[in-house]
Amino acid sequence: VHVVRKRVPREVTPDYLYFYVNSPVSRVVARAPVGVVRSVAVSHVVKNCNDFGLTRSEAEDYCEGLGTIGVYELGRFEIAGASLSREWLSERMAFFPPQSFLFLSWEARSLIDREAKFKNG
Repeated sequence: VHVVRKRVPREVTPDYLYFYVNSPVSRVVARAPVGVVRSVAVSHVVKNCNDFGLTRSEAEDYCEGLGTIGVYELGRFEIAGASLSREWLSERMAFFPPQSFLFLSWEARSLIDREAKFKNG
């Protein structure tokens, strides 16, 4: 699975991406292991839009005005056994959505993995 984002981390490749859905649930609902984080030409995303789960129009609109765009190459998604609310996250760590990304400490990652009931967390 490839996820296109305007901003991606440049210095560090995270082990996992955690998926927080703001509306309508405001919860962490899934995670996926990260294989590679890279930047590609916008023309590559537009040309191969179906590979990114986008229509040509969606790719053009999202990438408008950019020369390059970030891409996460992800492994298999894992649905949380117990989704974690924004309130729960904010009480335990510096979480204030929306954010492009937030790096978790090992302690925060372990807490989220345990409380969300992710396997092999």
